[in-house]
Amino acid sequence: MHSYIGIASPRGANSLPYLICSIGIASPRGANSLHYLICNMSELFYPKLSYAITGICFNAQNRLGRFAKEKLYGDYIEQELINERIPYVREFPVPKTDDRIDFLIDKTVIVELKSKRYLLKEDYYQTQRYLHLMNLKLALLINFQNRHLKPSRVIRSVAAPLHLDS
Repeated sequence: MHSYIGIASPRGANSLPYLICSIGIASPRGANSLHYLICNMSELFYPKLSYAITGICFNAQNRLGRFAKEKLYGDYIEQELINERIPYVREFPVPKTDDRIDFLIDKTVIVELKSKRYLLKEDYYQTQRYLHLMNLKLALLINFQNRHLKPSRVIRSVAAPLHLDS
């Protein structure tokens, strides 16, 4: 699993820079695929809140290590959210499904916790579905078993319509 974050200016030094992120996602057969996300840096969603959440997640991994159960990370994060007075709902039910989101923070950011060897495409797609169903813009997908914690910012795509029939 690898990631790259770079800043590029498509039209020269005077134009707005773009954040280019590549995220390696393991497929079920073990081959990695590379996905690029390009977003205008002036449109970064909820930067202060996502920074605070990311800091709490780094503290959770530092405190509990890489191989704790997902519930333990959730309990630690919940206590830190209480200490920081950040409004949240844990195990929030997703409309039209039987699924639950690990955390809905400040009614704006979904946080999905994972504690497994690799994030799969299905994890990303699941998070993307939650964003669509709840009409939200940002989710943080966090896998605590990575040697170095790399929270993935999942942005709701508006290019493809969501099909709930399948």
